[in-house]
Amino acid sequence: MKITNRPAIAPSRRRSLRRPSVDLGLAAGMALCALITVLTIGGTAAGASGANHPVANVTATMPRPGGPATSPSLPPYYHYLVNRQYHQCMYAPGPLNGALQLATCTYSLKEQWSFQQMNIYSEPGKPNIYRIRNRDTGLCVFVNNTGPGGRIREGYCTTAANVQWELWSSSVAGSYLFVNVSTRLALDTAGGQFSQLAQWPPAGNFAQLWYLYL
Repeated sequence: MKITNRPAIAPSRRRSLRRPSVDLGLAAGMALCALITVLTIGGTAAGASGANHPVANVTATMPRPGGPATSPSLPPYYHYLVNRQYHQCMYAPGPLNGALQLATCTYSLKEQWSFQQMNIYSEPGKPNIYRIRNRDTGLCVFVNNTGPGGRIREGYCTTAANVQWELWSSSVAGSYLFVNVSTRLALDTAGGQFSQLAQWPPAGNFAQLWYLYL
């Protein structure tokens, strides 16, 4: 697994305010094509559950469970988790049971995470499973076994299933998907930069993909 030192955070791009003039028929045709494309690729990013995911574009191929080299082993170092969609780091505000969020990558201790593998003797082809622990608070990433959209929090590092995360490689080079062992939902965002983190059905959109940096 290729590990890169500190991410280069892409600057925001300003959108043009000019609107091209198109006739009504062309606009309707473009909208229909976009709808057909979304339905063909896999529907909304929330997957079969129909949950209203904040990022609707499905842009990555999901990993194939049990396939070769889909779940890498991580070295015992602290990493920064950088969201592929929003180019911000996973951040721990501090209090017990506090919701995790996206924040500007400042490389503080609150943005550093270690991975403790929980299934050292797992069967071949099974995903590697980790607890994700913050360097500053000493607390682990968990969910309250809620449904899609439930917030991701930090709490005591127990052996409960809702504190454990499967790690999968994605089709986007260098990025990974985390799926909670208990809820089977993916580590994701509530939508937008600086938003809280939430869990959603695995769909492969960029908001569910994370780069790991030392």
